[in-house]
Amino acid sequence: MILCSCSRLTRAEVSEHVTQTLRDDPYSVITPGRLFHETGRSIRCGFCCALVDQMIAKELARLGRGESPTAA
Repeated sequence: MILCSCSRLTRAEVSEHVTQTLRDDPYSVITPGRLFHETGRSIRCGFCCALVDQMIAKELARLGRGESPTAA
């Protein structure tokens, strides 16, 4: 599933990046800006940032590293 059509960032890439980042440093803070930077992309229009942030939170919860996101 594509989360960002400007940079072609996928859900699988977010999942993989979050897992790898926490494997390298379990105390890392992962933000959409950091994720885009570390995957060689840039935020263009910014429309996807909330969705990417939500996917990061879901991935952290799946890995037992954060609170489960609540439905807004």
